Amino acid sequence: MKEIRQNDLRVIKTRKNIESSFIELLGEKDFTKITVQDILDRALINRSTFYKHYADKCQLAEKMCSEIFDMFKASVQDRFLCKCDEKLITTLQNLYQNLSKKREVILQLFEIHTETIHLYQDMLEYLEVNFSKESKLKESDDHEMLDYLACLYASHVMTTMKWCLQNNAYELLLKHTEFFLKFREIFQ
Repeated sequence: MKEIRQNDLRVIKTRKNIESSFIELLGEKDFTKITVQDILDRALINRSTFYKHYADKCQLAEKMCSEIFDMFKASVQDRFLCKCDEKLITTLQNLYQNLSKKREVILQLFEIHTETIHLYQDMLEYLEVNFSKESKLKESDDHEMLDYLACLYASHVMTTMKWCLQNNAYELLLKHTEFFLKFREIFQ
């Protein structure tokens, strides 16, 4: 089998076509109801082209979720490294801009809930773990309170993110940076 060159323009265009077709289909029907044939028909490609790139629709979804999750993890790590308010606001703005660019993709991928694909839950759990690691409360003996605050923090961030994506409202939220700063004080 001939190896696919990842940086070949034709490969990039084909993958982009497959992925956008898949996202369109997710907007129309549940992941479990989508077939590879549906993707082929929408992308106007043949079966062998699809299988040169992906083993099945699950691998396609997993790859797309992985790309979003990697971007999210990097942003979360940057966020917890922030020691001053200005840097925090800049970091949040960058995160929101990146998320906004992938708005439709993220919203559709959030709707997939299988044994191996659960992007929203993965992001929520990642936030909880990182909050617990970075919180000043981690040294205290009150582990229940730390768990509660980590859950509260992660739920708030994910609910806000999903709301902003659904309502295309990041710019509105960024106008209220003082809200972020006040909320941040609660968890320090």
